[in-house]
Amino acid sequence: MEIRSRIGSKKIPVEIIFTRFKNVNIFKRLLPKSCRFKILTQKKFCFKLSGMPEIFLDVEKIFDNEKIIYSSFESKFDFTLEATFTETSKNQTDLQLIFKGTFNSVMIMMIKNPIKNFFDEIISNFENL
Repeated sequence: MEIRSRIGSKKIPVEIIFTRFKNVNIFKRLLPKSCRFKILTQKKFCFKLSGMPEIFLDVEKIFDNEKIIYSSFESKFDFTLEATFTETSKNQTDLQLIFKGTFNSVMIMMIKNPIKNFFDEIISNFENL
């Protein structure tokens, strides 16, 4: 299963945006206000949304100024979350989030809309940074 967020834009150079995303602390500002967020290490963090199990993410791979892949760990669900960065002009950066995981059809029905709504809020918060 793959779920893509809408593309969000920010008038900041890709290098600056990318540097901010390499620090997991950025998620404190991007996640919904109702979300409980905790930094575990420099590259690991967890968060809890209401009605969902706690989600643990680790920075798995970094492709400079292009993509960061976060992978789940210590979780009931095995998935990755990709943050892809596109420089649309010298001072403009687009961000898209991509959720990838293998789930049964019942699980897909349960998580698809909450993930889309979650992504919408993150992208909105990104645009308002």
